[in-house]
Amino acid sequence: MFFPYVDKKDHRRLRARAMFLKRIPKNLKGLQHKQKFNPSYLYIILEHDLDLVDTEIQFLSPLIDETLQ
Repeated sequence: MFFPYVDKKDHRRLRARAMFLKRIPKNLKGLQHKQKFNPSYLYIILEHDLDLVDTEIQFLSPLIDETLQ
């Protein structure tokens, strides 16, 4: 894959991004339970954001694991 050509500094950035992203779902879920959403489509937008974050975490995890090899 292309990771042997990526600078070590960028590997650290990927890991830092993954660590940051892993904190976001907890905060979004907490926001979902605390807030009453008027209009209700805001809840749907929050669900979509949560799905996007989860997808990015799933995408980055194998890439980061590969960089450690």
